[in-house]
Amino acid sequence: METKEKKNYIEFSFINLGIKEKISNDYLQVIIDKLREIDEIKNKYYIETFEKKYKNYQMLLSLKQKDTFNQDELLFLYDMAYRIREGYLSTTVPEISIPIVQNRDIQQDFESLSIENKVKLFLSIKGSEICDKLKISDKDVLMFLAKNGCITQLRNATEDIINDKSYILKLLSTFFKRIKTTYSDEDSLVYLSTSMPLKYQSDIDVIKVMIYEYGLLSSMDINDWTITNPTLREKMTIPSFAYTLIDSYARSLIQIDRYIQEYPMNLLWIISDEILNDIEDHILIGPESTKEKEDRKKMIIKQITSEKAEIYSYRHKNN
Repeated sequence: METKEKKNYIEFSFINLGIKEKISNDYLQVIIDKLREIDEIKNKYYIETFEKKYKNYQMLLSLKQKDTFNQDELLFLYDMAYRIREGYLSTTVPEISIPIVQNRDIQQDFESLSIENKVKLFLSIKGSEICDKLKISDKDVLMFLAKNGCITQLRNATEDIINDKSYILKLLSTFFKRIKTTYSDEDSLVYLSTSMPLKYQSDIDVIKVMIYEYGLLSSMDINDWTITNPTLREKMTIPSFAYTLIDSYARSLIQIDRYIQEYPMNLLWIISDEILNDIEDHILIGPESTKEKEDRKKMIIKQITSEKAEIYSYRHKNN
């Protein structure tokens, strides 16, 4: 009984000490052997993780002696140096890998890789300072990242790509379609605003793509987008721009495949009285294809009228 208690004490106190990341690489094999001795089954996860880290450590020691690397070795080096892995127990070995890659030309290394490996390298360094040094001129690489729910690569796109509006719209549409069904850590307008080129943050065509393709986009989201983008807020004072935006949002609500009892219209609160006055006459022009959509249209117009009356009342009382 005493042996069992001691055995479990060693096992569980070791896991909770929070020193896993501070263990010297030189002692990894000793730790692995000890974990097996304590309880190989219960410590399976930690054994496998430390084994992977030790294998990476041995690989890095061998690469440390080299001057040139093939594609797989380059990916391994950057991955070990910059990848932020899921979970709290890392298998990277940055203390060895960072000195190896920090004086390398990241752009030259990137251009030497295949499209698939370029994508892998970008995902490894994404979020690190070295990522700011990278420029991506390959549209296929940017599109592949968008298909996988990544949009930060817009910050790395070359000027000729940024100036290609039709391609940017296609890229954004691809990204929004992906995160409509798959949650991403980039699934927020505030985060997107840091990646979106400034010239497109108030572009009505870009915003329409966001409205039509971004499944989680709501009127409140658009309102928040205008708050973080002063130029867009200023454009909302232009009647034609405001009408187009509201019309696009209302039309997107007609197309939704689920019943909603009330449609959020927070966006109306940032529009002037002059534009609000005849807003109903500038949206939802033309018949819809089904009775359900026609009924939805009537409900949306009713909601807009109700929200407009509330806005007028509030402004009258507070002015």
